[in-house]
Amino acid sequence: MLRMLALVTGAAAALSSDAQPLHPSACEPIRVMTYNIHVSADLESEGKSRWSLRRSAVIGQIQAMRPGILGLQEVSSVQKADLRKTLPGYKLEGLSGETSVLAVDTSVFRVRSNGSFWLSPRPLERGKGWDAAYTRTANWAHLVRKRDGREVFALNTHLDNRGRRSQIESVRQILAWISDHRGPGEAIVLVGDMNSNPSSIPINELTSAPLGLRDAYVTTKTGPAGPEGTFNAGLAVQTRIFRIDYVFVDPTVEVASYSVLAPDDPTASVPSDHFPVVADIEACGK
Repeated sequence: MLRMLALVTGAAAALSSDAQPLHPSACEPIRVMTYNIHVSADLESEGKSRWSLRRSAVIGQIQAMRPGILGLQEVSSVQKADLRKTLPGYKLEGLSGETSVLAVDTSVFRVRSNGSFWLSPRPLERGKGWDAAYTRTANWAHLVRKRDGREVFALNTHLDNRGRRSQIESVRQILAWISDHRGPGEAIVLVGDMNSNPSSIPINELTSAPLGLRDAYVTTKTGPAGPEGTFNAGLAVQTRIFRIDYVFVDPTVEVASYSVLAPDDPTASVPSDHFPVVADIEACGK
């Protein structure tokens, strides 16, 4: 457990673990985190991937970072139940079964409304979209920061890993959903496992749309900390080659810091085949 918690110290040097303001007289940052925790039904047949063997490390990382907005992917019903028990201060939104989950720290935000939709031509009905290999979802929440009333429209998703058309159509659906449901003056925060590299069509669609979404890795004021890659295939340092997990924000939001939480030791065990991505953002409006 202690070794796993040590994963947050090196790559997260630019982040303050208690989420206090970076500059007392400036805008108080909001901590955002996205984490694919690797789906598990907690069966003995899963071997080292069994949830009960990884649970304390995954939850320990979340508790150490204390994100105000947390996007989780590959969350089974077993895992979701454990998250509810161990993160009592968070409100979790997600559809049943293996899916994405949006968690919000209720000490930081009041949840004005929230929900989920399916990434398919029929977003209110369960089903696979286009050429997707799996059913995929997106979660959303209209949030009001208790400290100052700042409003945020937060979304979390997990694009399909095989269906190329599904990835593109899902991105377009998410962009349309944001445009149709964003409230006046709301800052936009979109996180997730996009299963797409930074030069891919889906990511280009996200960052070139009229909403002006920006990749936090690119726009952070202090430069990204940790490895570039976020998918590790369960092998820690050796395969840090794919950056497929993202935090996106709209132009009214500044990215104070960005970090991929990974061990420096190439022999260290890791609790998931993805590294968590953490960003401190300043959503203060103009």
